[in-house]
Amino acid sequence: MLRRMSPALGCLLCSLLFLSSLTASPASDIAVIRSRLYEEQVVLADASAAEEALHSQKADGSWADIDYADRSATQWLPLVHLDRLLAMARVCVVPGTSEGMRQQLTVALNKGLGFWLLKKPASTNWWQNEIGQPQRVGPLLILLRDRLPEAQVREAAGLLLDSSQAKAWARTGQNLVWISTGTVYRGCVLDRFEDVSAGLASIAGQLSVQEGEGIQADFSFHQHGPQLYSGGYGLSFLESITRWACLAEGTGLGFGEERKALLAGLVLEGVRWMVRGPTLDASVRGREIVRPSSAKAAAQVAVVARKLAGIMPGRAGELLAFAEHVDDPGKPIGVEGCRYFWRSDYLAYQSNHYMFSLRMSSSRTTGTEIINEENLLGYWLPFGLTQLMRRGDEYSDLFPVWDWTKLPGVTAGDQVPRFHYQTHASAFVGGASDGRVGVAAMVLNKDGIQGSKAWFVLGDRIVALCAGLRGPAGQPLATSLNQCLLRGPVLMDGMTMPEDNSRSRPARWVHHDGVGYVLDEGAGLLLSSGPESGAWSRLSKSESTAQVTKP
Repeated sequence: MLRRMSPALGCLLCSLLFLSSLTASPASDIAVIRSRLYEEQVVLADASAAEEALHSQKADGSWADIDYADRSATQWLPLVHLDRLLAMARVCVVPGTSEGMRQQLTVALNKGLGFWLLKKPASTNWWQNEIGQPQRVGPLLILLRDRLPEAQVREAAGLLLDSSQAKAWARTGQNLVWISTGTVYRGCVLDRFEDVSAGLASIAGQLSVQEGEGIQADFSFHQHGPQLYSGGYGLSFLESITRWACLAEGTGLGFGEERKALLAGLVLEGVRWMVRGPTLDASVRGREIVRPSSAKAAAQVAVVARKLAGIMPGRAGELLAFAEHVDDPGKPIGVEGCRYFWRSDYLAYQSNHYMFSLRMSSSRTTGTEIINEENLLGYWLPFGLTQLMRRGDEYSDLFPVWDWTKLPGVTAGDQVPRFHYQTHASAFVGGASDGRVGVAAMVLNKDGIQGSKAWFVLGDRIVALCAGLRGPAGQPLATSLNQCLLRGPVLMDGMTMPEDNSRSRPARWVHHDGVGYVLDEGAGLLLSSGPESGAWSRLSKSESTAQVTKP
């Protein structure tokens, strides 16, 4: 019986392949990279998924439960067709599949790919057509290039683009890496060294400090303008670049030590500052904060760190220790102190006890975005959002139930306006650090809300100050201290506050979940605790409407 191989075994097989000796010619370079791409897919073979796809396929190669007319911008339904073809292709080529099953799968794959090429499904979102589609067609053709008719393979390879065929504004950062991936696949499928070489050169070329989108001088990452995206597009960048660096290692198309060193720097001097245990700071994920799957982002970084350790022996110890911290927050993260990312208006503090982050925006940066009906309530995210984490689970899956007018650290009114790209006219936004402690300040000027705010990060103390805050006449204005999961008792001036309760009165201090909040004398405080409910669809039209309740 064919069983799915474990991811650990898959990584082991890939690692063994990476140890192959240096190749000596373009033909052998293509052969090595193609073989590694092939093995990358084979270890994912799942007999049950393949058999289910085979037996539910219609005579014309389609599936009855797929809406091929769907043109959705996100979660584009026709891609399921390609996913099923890929599941069948993996089992078709894996050793251990019976010849009878192999023949059935080959016929089904021929019909299925033929249907796709004839139907030509299309999304309204260019990304699905020019990146999402090739991400599946490329591996499919690597597996089937010797099993399907040559004319069909060549026609399908026409779906694999290169940067010259992409829109000019898409030829930067991670979008360019994704597009160039199709070029490498095309070269491997058609035995065209010029495509493999050009695609890998384009991918490796993004391993440089950029003035525009891509890696920044402070090891943050930008996409869609000067917008902090280290945990969104930047995470995909890390995964993609590390993967291709490993696939090309030991060939004449390898990335070189200088570029690999920059990649390690992006992990260790950049993203590591943004992680606490199992959580990658929500404020660096861009609009992807509203995707439930983004909760696993830190685990994805840990996988990258482990892979990178295999080709960067000089930094392997740091990379592996960082990955171990993600698995177990009790282990040291490997950095301590304060870092200000001046290119992105972002401050991070790390110690063995806690992490603190501050997300701002200025006239030099883009704060956040709504695209494809995602991040619908994110208007106030880049105006002083703070995240305070000891374990890393303080905000887990909390975003559907958040009050998005009262984000931690933010001063805002009681409405969430709609927007496309969020900007801030204020130039006086910035910070500094000596590596141990840090300071950040922002002159707030948004929608009639004005004032000065500053944060001082001093070891186990964070001091947050506001001055001159004012808003439009008649509009309520509030500055939020925190909005996190309820863990244990809440003390307010020494009295335990019952759950499912709200109180508004002057208070001197509050204590909850290992954090004390000491207020200015006479400050008015609204404190509430108890269950809150909401749905992911509040944040993204493509997400579930099911109600989520959190304490």
